[in-house]
Amino acid sequence: METRNLRRRRQEYGLLEANQDVEPSKHKPPPSMPILPTIIFLMSMFIFIIVVLGYATTEKTAINDLISRRLMENIDVDNIKNYLRELTKEPHVAGTDENRRVAEAIARIWTENGLEGVHFNSYNVLLNYPVWEKPNTLKIHKGFETFYQTNGTEPMILPDEQGDPFAGIQWLAWSPPGQVTGDIVFCNEARDSDFQTLKELEINVTGKIALIRYGTGFRGDKVKRAQHEGATAVLLYSDPAEVAAEGIDEDKVYPHTAWMPHEGVQRGSIIHGMFGDPLTPVLPSKPGIYRSRDIEQAKRNGILPSIPALPISYTTAFEIMKRMNGPLAPKDWQGGLKLDYRLGHGLHNDAKVTLEVHSIYETKTINNVLGYIKGAEEPDRFVILGNHYDAWVYGSLDPNSGTAILTEIANSFTKTMKETSWRPARTIFFAAWDAEEYSLIGSTEFVEEYLQMLQQRAVTYINMDCIHDNKTLTLATTPSLHDVVIQAAKRIPNPSKEEQQQGRPTLYDTWYHYYPDEKYKHRPWMKIPSGNSDQAPFQNFAGIPVIDFAFKNNSPIDYPLYHSMYETPFLNEHLVDWDNFAIHLATGRLWIELARSFSESEILPINHLALAEAIIDDYIPPVQQAVNSIKPFDQSAEAAIVQLNDQVHHVQQMSLTFKETILEFTAKFSKAKNRFERRSINDRIMAVDRCFINPVGMLGAPQSRHVLFSVSDKDSYSSRVMAAVFDTDAKISARQISIVHYSILCATNAVKEFF
Repeated sequence: METRNLRRRRQEYGLLEANQDVEPSKHKPPPSMPILPTIIFLMSMFIFIIVVLGYATTEKTAINDLISRRLMENIDVDNIKNYLRELTKEPHVAGTDENRRVAEAIARIWTENGLEGVHFNSYNVLLNYPVWEKPNTLKIHKGFETFYQTNGTEPMILPDEQGDPFAGIQWLAWSPPGQVTGDIVFCNEARDSDFQTLKELEINVTGKIALIRYGTGFRGDKVKRAQHEGATAVLLYSDPAEVAAEGIDEDKVYPHTAWMPHEGVQRGSIIHGMFGDPLTPVLPSKPGIYRSRDIEQAKRNGILPSIPALPISYTTAFEIMKRMNGPLAPKDWQGGLKLDYRLGHGLHNDAKVTLEVHSIYETKTINNVLGYIKGAEEPDRFVILGNHYDAWVYGSLDPNSGTAILTEIANSFTKTMKETSWRPARTIFFAAWDAEEYSLIGSTEFVEEYLQMLQQRAVTYINMDCIHDNKTLTLATTPSLHDVVIQAAKRIPNPSKEEQQQGRPTLYDTWYHYYPDEKYKHRPWMKIPSGNSDQAPFQNFAGIPVIDFAFKNNSPIDYPLYHSMYETPFLNEHLVDWDNFAIHLATGRLWIELARSFSESEILPINHLALAEAIIDDYIPPVQQAVNSIKPFDQSAEAAIVQLNDQVHHVQQMSLTFKETILEFTAKFSKAKNRFERRSINDRIMAVDRCFINPVGMLGAPQSRHVLFSVSDKDSYSSRVMAAVFDTDAKISARQISIVHYSILCATNAVKEFF
């Protein structure tokens, strides 16, 4: 039965229906109390206090549930649709006038919807563009005889949504300009293993144009490896096996389906190994900040490519590959084109390929859009929600599905606040990042500028870049946040009627069904966050716990129209989320529930016991295995192995101490008597994650400062655990193991009450 106090609290928050008036209190005189022994009286009072505290906890939970439901109910899918259309009227590449107009629209809507302190946060950064009036082209020819030539553009298919004259330009950001003529070598996905295979088959890439399949992995890493192998230029194409798996007939590709049409290409950045402005590493690109490198230095350092690169369609790839000489490619290199894939390097009849790339480097102003809802109890503690808004073309999925949802989440918060007397306990920040597509520039510059403030005040950063597809949730976070995301996902109704009919009523049920954790059977699989979006600088540079999530398909083939011209509202409304934006709605509900949880929880929902157990059970054993696999060749090598084993033993013992200390610390949570004690506990919870930041970063990678979690140096779309331990000079490093040891010691001390 609902208590009168709870009903009053509901009335205060405006959460009662009109016919649910609170009953008047009925005062009764207290019964006469018999004289009791002192001990019995004290025991009774103790029991009374426990009961009252129990009621208080129950009522707090009930109020949170009511607020949670109201926030979810106040998300309006029609608003999301309208925002999406407004944000995708024009192509809006970072640094352009069109993108500034999108930023101004976001700021205007946020302000109209009641966010506080809406403003631009600006930086002057290096960017790279095509020459819009002069498309990049490719031709197959022999002398002056041309057999095939591209016009360098994707064809317009839906004129009402894709009518901008420069929208179809096919280009890759950071490619230098240049014209290259030569023979072709097919390099599959340009992994280290692929180049090793070519060497074993005596196929030389030096002096050749590398034809590379997108497949898996970050395109910038592919170009870097091809350049390292001596290629003079790179052609990147999307194979039908990934982007047109049902066939390339007209009725099987866009606009009839979400598969890539014949002349579609994937644009993108081909920078390598860093985030942010390439000329101001580690420092924010503000007026007066010294540029520690120039463009040529960035090229010499392997950050910017030195060879031209161009994205081509699978139709163009077919025209090249059907003319290729050379041995058959390995069986697992064969793709979806209806021909035998050959390695090259020459073409039939001594034909050559010429690609022509036109590009320019410019310093431009980018603008992050920031706004907030000030917390009622702890305004200096920030829960940050972020998404970028710049796009390669129209960006209806990447990123503006996320931008539209974030905008409506802000509206739901302010609407709920107007309807009730509720206000989140902690400040909720909303961030729309600029220039993410180039190399997470807007968010990285922001983290670099506000590093100390963020480390002192930021509770968590929750990122949702974009919707990929419509089947299931996919999520990346670290072990300490597994519990909170699981509980949030269990609260969200399943957006798929088909999944509901299969007996999976919640978002969590489908997620767990398609992505169970093979090792930990009780939960869905969650990967460590990588460098694929704006969560990277918050985690890897500042040590702030992050969550990055999206919707995707339940197969390796995901998001065929990625970074193409065809990401316009038609795609969202008719091919991805046709059931009245049910996926957009569920995404917003999960995002807003996570934000509410971090804002409202009296004790922050960050479980460092799970982190301690992951270190002990998952992270240290591979280090020990790697040490055990080292074969000593002389006495000095034997001594080094002994030292390594000692270091591993020390970090194992420190991890056990960390776990024991966390268990003792967690036992104090329920004993906190007031908000001051809870504040002290939360401060110590936040301090733990900061302990895993090494201020000097990894060798050669000063932005990679997290000693446990980092972006893979082989693939920016992937993550690595304890990368510095394994990557230093390609050996296991005793010093880096010791740095991990020290970080765990720091985390152990951080939760103690005294020295």
